Formats: sequence, structure tokens, C-alpha cells
Amino acid sequence: MRNPLEKLGHNGMLVMCALVMVGGLVIYSSGIPLSGIASVAVLLLCPLMHILMMRGHGHGAGNQQSCHETEKTPAEASLRTNS
Repeated sequence: MRNPLEKLGHNGMLVMCALVMVGGLVIYSSGIPLSGIASVAVLLLCPLMHILMMRGHGHGAGNQQSCHETEKTPAEASLRTNS
């Protein structure tokens, strides 16, 4: 699986880092307390991290095989067919 940040390329990463720095400067200069910013950031980052971490686990609609199914050994397969 490719790294999602590779899609941005060099210029995209440059713009993203600049936006983070400008955003930090705006928040710092506005006088909002750091504890308020941290609590809102945690609330916003939790769902985002969940989505990013669970990507690629195969729970999409197009996946025909469950990721929880395991392949059966020949002995297990013959037991199921004989019973």
C-alpha cells in the first residue's frame, strides 16, 4: 500500500507545511489558550486517525472475502465435506 502523502508530491508537502506554520502563527497571535486548542485538536484528530489507520483493512463493499476468514487446512476441509 502506498503512503497517502506520496500523492501530494514535493510541492503539496511544501504547501501543507506552510499552512500548518501559518495556522500555528494565527492561533498563537489570536490569544486563544493552548488548553482549548489542544482539546479541540484531540477531538478532531481522533476520527481522522481512525479513518487513516483503518484504511486498507478490506471492509469495503468491493471486497468479497472477509479479512476474518482463514484458509482451511486440507484436514479441516475434508472434515467439513465428510460430515
